Order: sequence, then structure tokens, then C-alpha cells
Amino acid sequence: MRTTMAVGTSQFQMFVVAIASTLMHSVTDFTVDIVLGFILVVGGVVGAQIGVGVGTRLRAEELRMALAALLVIIAVRLLFGLVMTPDHIYSLSSGTQ
Repeated sequence: MRTTMAVGTSQFQMFVVAIASTLMHSVTDFTVDIVLGFILVVGGVVGAQIGVGVGTRLRAEELRMALAALLVIIAVRLLFGLVMTPDHIYSLSSGTQ
């Protein structure tokens, strides 16, 4: 699969998951933070424009390496959050904020 195709399908998948999760959250909890939603939409639009600009300048190998590095960074962050003991037993934060 071409790298540009993989990026496009990933973005489409994220779009579908974001819509589904927003609808499920609004139906089950009846609370959707409009300000947070607006900030996320604006950030997504700006990030997409920056991503398109960077993606057109990189070769396919460089783009694959950047995507792989991003996945590794996310995995390490998630792993760190799983193994880090919280400061307070009833707290969800690990105190690294």
C-alpha cells in the first residue's frame, strides 16, 4: 500500500471514530463540551494543513519513518501511563503534568 494511501485511510478512520464517539458520548451522558469540540476541530484543521505541507515535502521513506516514530512515542507514553504509580490512590494522574 502506498504511504499516501495509508495516511488518507488513517485520517478517514479517525474521522469516523471521532464522529461515532462524539455521538455516543452525547447520547449516553448528554454532555458535550462545545468549547473543547471547537478547539479540537480548529486544531484538526490547522494540523491537517500542516501535515499536508510536510507530507508533500517528504519522500515516502521519510514519511514512513515519521509515522513510525510517532507511533513509538505514543506507545511509550501509554506504557508509561500504565506502569506509573499515581500520587494518590484515587487519582488518575501520574503527577507528571
